[in-house]
Amino acid sequence: MQLLQEPGDGFDVKKYVSKLTSLEEDARRLSRSLVGFLSSSQSTRLIVAYSGHGYLPASCMFWHTVTMDEEKSILLLDASSTALYILAYRDPTPIVAYAPAPSASFLNMLQVARVMGHPYAAFTGKPSGGREAEVLEGYGLLYTASQGELDSSLAMSIAVYHALAELYGGRLAKRGARILGHSREGFTPVVEGLIEAYGDAVSWMLSHRSLTVTSGRLLESSSLYLVEALRRRGVDARYEHPEMLRGPGDALVAGTGVEEYYLRELKHRFSSTGIVVRELVVNTDPVEANIYLAILANYIASTHLDH
Repeated sequence: MQLLQEPGDGFDVKKYVSKLTSLEEDARRLSRSLVGFLSSSQSTRLIVAYSGHGYLPASCMFWHTVTMDEEKSILLLDASSTALYILAYRDPTPIVAYAPAPSASFLNMLQVARVMGHPYAAFTGKPSGGREAEVLEGYGLLYTASQGELDSSLAMSIAVYHALAELYGGRLAKRGARILGHSREGFTPVVEGLIEAYGDAVSWMLSHRSLTVTSGRLLESSSLYLVEALRRRGVDARYEHPEMLRGPGDALVAGTGVEEYYLRELKHRFSSTGIVVRELVVNTDPVEANIYLAILANYIASTHLDH
C-alpha cells in the first residue's frame, strides 16, 4: 500500500469548521422551505425522489420519517423510476426531490409531476449561470448556495435533519425532544471532535490504493458518498452490498451502534473469504448517522480541494 497524504496535511481543521458553518447556515435556510412544504400538506403519503448524490438527503428523509412517523406512507425512488412507474398511477401526492446536479431524468420527472398534478419541492445545487440557469428557471427549484455536488448534497441532508427534527420534535417521547435539541445545537460545534475521533480510520482509508466500502441499508447512501470522497483523494474506492462482497482484499464496514450483532456477523463471514475488515461505527442516533458519516467524508473530499 502507498501512503497518500494524511487528512491534515496542508489543511487546517478549523478551516473545515468554517466551511461546515457556512453549509449549515445554508441548510437552516433550506429547512424552513422544507418545513413549509411539508406542513402545508395534509397527505399521509409522500414520495421522496432523487438523482445522483441526491440519494443522501433522500435517504436521510426516508429513514428519519419511517422512524418518527408510523402513519406516513413513504416511497423512496430514483427520478426515472418515479416518473415511469409511479406518478401516472397515483392520485396527487406530495413529492420532495433532491438533485445536487440536476439530470435530464430529474427534470423530466418534475415535468411529469406538474402535468399529473403532484405538488413538489425540488432542491438542487446552485446553477453556474448562463444556459443552465435559463433551463432551470421554469421549474420552481430551491437552490443550495453551493455549486459543488458533494457540498450541495450535504447541505440538503442537514436541511432534512433540521426540518424533520422540528416537525417530529414531539414524537416518540424523549427521542423526538432529544433530536430537536441536537438540531438546535447543530453539527458544527462537534465536527472537530468527530474528525479527531475518526482520524485513525480516515488515515487507514487514505493509505489504500484501492478499497471496498460496504454497509447495511441504513448507511448505504452515506457510504456511497464516502466512496466518491475517497475517489477524489486518489483511492480506487467502490461500494459493494455485503451480500455481494468477495475476498481477498481490504474492506471498510460502516455501521451504527445498534448494528453491533449485524457487524459481528459480517466480520465473521468476511474473515472466511480473506477479507481484512476495518469497522467504522457511528455511535449516534441512527437518524443522525448518515449525516455524521457524510460530514467525515466531506472533510476528506475538502482536503483534496485544498492541496
